[in-house]
Amino acid sequence: MRPSIATMTTDQLPVRNEVNVETTPSTGQSLEYLTDRARRMARRYAQTSPYRLNPNREVWEGIVKGIGRQAYTFGWPYCP
Repeated sequence: MRPSIATMTTDQLPVRNEVNVETTPSTGQSLEYLTDRARRMARRYAQTSPYRLNPNREVWEGIVKGIGRQAYTFGWPYCP
């Protein structure tokens, strides 16, 4: 089990420009699953916070797809 990003020290955080595919954490999940998880996270955040989703669905859907892709590629849901 990998440590939570919240408990990592600065020197443990992954650096985007130095990604080593062999050491990149694998989620073991499909791209579709990770994208759907990011979509659910965005909707849940909009329901429980004073913020709302961008009314232009294409905009927020693009961001959600980017977060899913980052989670699939790097093992963490980095903002695209």
